[in-house]
Amino acid sequence: MARIVKLELVQGNKMNILDHVNLGLSLSGCCDSSIDSPTDAVRAAYEYLNKGLINSVEVFMTGHPPRKRQNIGPWDYDSKLIAEMKEALAPFPHKGAHIPFAFVNLASLNPGIRDESYRQMVLSLEIASQLSMEYVTTHPRFGTLDILSKKEEWEIWLDSYSRLAEKARELGVVLTIENGDRLSFEDCADMVREIHSPFFAMTYDTGHANLEGNKDGKYRKYKSLPEFTEAERDCFKNIHLHDNHLSKGDEHLPPGKGDIDFDSVFKALLKDSPPKFIMTLEFKWDGLEYFFGYFRQVLEKQFKEFLI
Repeated sequence: MARIVKLELVQGNKMNILDHVNLGLSLSGCCDSSIDSPTDAVRAAYEYLNKGLINSVEVFMTGHPPRKRQNIGPWDYDSKLIAEMKEALAPFPHKGAHIPFAFVNLASLNPGIRDESYRQMVLSLEIASQLSMEYVTTHPRFGTLDILSKKEEWEIWLDSYSRLAEKARELGVVLTIENGDRLSFEDCADMVREIHSPFFAMTYDTGHANLEGNKDGKYRKYKSLPEFTEAERDCFKNIHLHDNHLSKGDEHLPPGKGDIDFDSVFKALLKDSPPKFIMTLEFKWDGLEYFFGYFRQVLEKQFKEFLI
């Protein structure tokens, strides 16, 4: 039956994106300089929700960069803001948050820094739970700075994330880790499989993975992003979609504007329809018009191929 529906959509030239994927918008990409609070940023995304182009939003709850009030950290959320945000987020079927990552370290050799990092993760999970969010994402950053072996450092990450996965279970929010810092995309998938909890998953960042694998040579088991994507997609709760050129670094371009073979990546991601994860657009919103046109073409092409 699902295949017949897809065929009718393609033949009738009425490709409804959200019939096939969960698409989200990262509030980090909001380009409106008048936005002065996370609530305003959420409401700015209504335009795309009401057009049926997205069904999810990712709040940037990081406290970084500090001059952008829409990005305030969890320590700035009081009961009044939580009530306002809960109301603003209510129309979105799916929602999550990017929580602190820039200055926290869950594998620090300094126990005070590690404990404070853990406290901030728990605080973020508690706020996300109050806001009825499905997931949060953070980066494994810094680690032991090569003072310990990778195996010894791995055990510290494993301990921190195992404890947080249990806290996430208690609060009903999925904690996800994002590749691009201390743990590579393959490392993050391995961590998810080792902890093996429905409340611990991966945010697969395509742009970061391109730089890690094809510029920094961090492939171990796999030889390409499409191969990794297809093999490990059951580890993903969230995808950060953006593109880049290897020669220019972490540009956060709309997919199709850089070096990544997104036709093959999307083919792997769309093996299951609809997939269980959310695809979050993590680039400036002035690139959204281009992306939605490009992505409709991707869907039409891919579903025709699946029907052959």
